[in-house]
Amino acid sequence: MGSAGCGDRCRNARDPAHAVSLRSRVRAGFRQVYDARFIPDGPLETWRAFDELQRLSTTPQNAYRLWGAFGDLDASADAAQLSVPTLILHSKDDQVWSFSEAEELHSLPGSKLVGLDCNNHILRADEPAFGILMREMRKFLATGDAVRTV
Repeated sequence: MGSAGCGDRCRNARDPAHAVSLRSRVRAGFRQVYDARFIPDGPLETWRAFDELQRLSTTPQNAYRLWGAFGDLDASADAAQLSVPTLILHSKDDQVWSFSEAEELHSLPGSKLVGLDCNNHILRADEPAFGILMREMRKFLATGDAVRTV
């Protein structure tokens, strides 16, 4: 869920100030940045639970380093070499990776792109997009394509 071939630095090569600004915000308050970008439609209780999970999982310094590592990611050339059925599920209004990133990956031979009507990068089980995600995954796995090519 959530698909991209390259990270912030790769995507923002034309606008490096945006990537630097976002990294600064991550360094200053990573949990709040992650809450707002990963679950923008989440109720306050969900944000609090996600915030606590992050607090227990990593330090602000490590979160900043992880964000930087993802920013340096460029797997687009490797992704182009895939020759297996690929299911791409992506929220249409994702705040972490734009839908256009998923559309670029959809150029892979044998890929299927399913746009989910959602703003969240991390889907909640109580939102309609989650049911669609589960249905599409079951259909994809039931075709046997994923099993035959592994």
